[in-house]
Amino acid sequence: MKNKVKRFVIENLQGKGDVEDMVLKHLLDTEKYVIVLYDKIIGKVPSEELLIASLGHDIERAFREVNVYEKMYNSANGFLDENFLKYHQEKSAEILSGFLKKNNYPPIKTENVYKLVRNHETGGDFDTDILKDADSISFFINNANHFIKVKTVESSEEKVKEKLKWMFERITFKESIEIAVPYYIKAMNDLENSI
Repeated sequence: MKNKVKRFVIENLQGKGDVEDMVLKHLLDTEKYVIVLYDKIIGKVPSEELLIASLGHDIERAFREVNVYEKMYNSANGFLDENFLKYHQEKSAEILSGFLKKNNYPPIKTENVYKLVRNHETGGDFDTDILKDADSISFFINNANHFIKVKTVESSEEKVKEKLKWMFERITFKESIEIAVPYYIKAMNDLENSI
């Protein structure tokens, strides 16, 4: 099923624009770092459900509702708006679990994927924390530059700085922090130098 999900994600993002291509790279690297972190922390291979969740945790971005994003940009909390984060997690979980149901993935596994994606911004248990950490690492590798160059204009430098700080400070595991630190420092320096 993981390969079907990967194709679904690629088909819905690839070649639709620079932002969508960036999101695709982010999702593929999130999967990569889920595997890396699982091995580093407990010396095991992650479950198929966790790998599926890593590939589809941001799938909502392929079905972007412009009005939702405009509200988020204009809110006082910007990228960290609780309503937006809740919407983003739930919409991604619904889209991905709908795809899994359509493809006859076992209901208990589908529910597990739904739970992982629905909580990928905040974590809460080992697997969801791994997903959250891998998401942050991949964000700094693939998305931070876009936030610095584009989102500072669309929103504000302060909101982008808060987003960068939040993405780093939410990391749970020391192994994840060790990987993320140089990317985080670079992003913060790049933001400072762009001002």
